[in-house]
Amino acid sequence: MAWASVEMREMAVLKTMRVGVLSIGSELKTTLVQPNQIPSPAYKIADANGPYLAAAMREMGAEGDYLGAFPADTQIVVSFLREMLAKEHYDIFVVTEGTLSGKQDQTHRAIRALGGDVHFNQVAMSPGSSAIFASLQNPAAPETGNQRFYHGDASPSRHFYTPPKTPANGPKRGLPVIFGLPGAPIASAACMRFLVTPYVKQFSGMPEEEAMLARIAITPGEAFARQSLGQSLPQDLVIEGSAQFDIFRHGM
Repeated sequence: MAWASVEMREMAVLKTMRVGVLSIGSELKTTLVQPNQIPSPAYKIADANGPYLAAAMREMGAEGDYLGAFPADTQIVVSFLREMLAKEHYDIFVVTEGTLSGKQDQTHRAIRALGGDVHFNQVAMSPGSSAIFASLQNPAAPETGNQRFYHGDASPSRHFYTPPKTPANGPKRGLPVIFGLPGAPIASAACMRFLVTPYVKQFSGMPEEEAMLARIAITPGEAFARQSLGQSLPQDLVIEGSAQFDIFRHGM
C-alpha cells in the first residue's frame, strides 16, 4: 500500500539464500527411506550437527533445510546431490562428515564425481582446519566450453576465493557451492560461524562484519579480589555474567 501510494509498481529485492544441510557418517542413524531397509543398529547415534546448522541458517534469514543423515557411501551421496542439483533449488550445500583421519573423504569424492572445483581444502584455524569450499556443476544446465559461472562478482570476504564476474549474456543463476565441514560438533559450529556465515551475509546484502579483539573472562570472585587490592581491571578483561560478557552464537 505504501509503495502504491507513491506510484511504485516494482521494486528490486535481494534474493533469499537457500541452503541445504546434510550429514555423512557411518556412525549416524540414517534418515534415508529405502525399500526393504533394515533399521539402524542400536549403537548408531542421531545426527546433531545437521538440525543445528539448518536452524542457524534460518536464524540468519536464509532458507535452511535439513536434508538428512547419510551413510558413508559415495554412490548414495553423489546420487542424492546430483538429484538436488538437477532441481536447481539450493544455492549452498553444507555437508558435515566425521572421520578418524580428519579429512572429509566422502565429501571430496562427491565433489570430484560431480565435476566440482575445490577452492580450498585447508584452513588455518582450529578447530575446523579440514574445512572444504568448492563450486559445483549443475547437471541440468548446458555447459559452454570450459566457461564456469559463479555467484556474483565478489567473495564473502577479501580473504576468500573471488569468483569471476558472470557475463551479461550468461545464466542469471550462479552455480551452487558446497562447504564441507568437520563432523565434530564444536568444529562444525566454528566453521559455520566463521566460514559459512560471512558467505551467506555477503550474498544476502548484509554489511561486512568488523573484526573485534577477544577479551579474557574472569570470575566475579577474581574481580572482587583485584578491586579489594586496589587494582583496576584492564580493558582486555571482562567479568563472567556481566553485560560485556560475549557469548558465542552462530548467527551473531
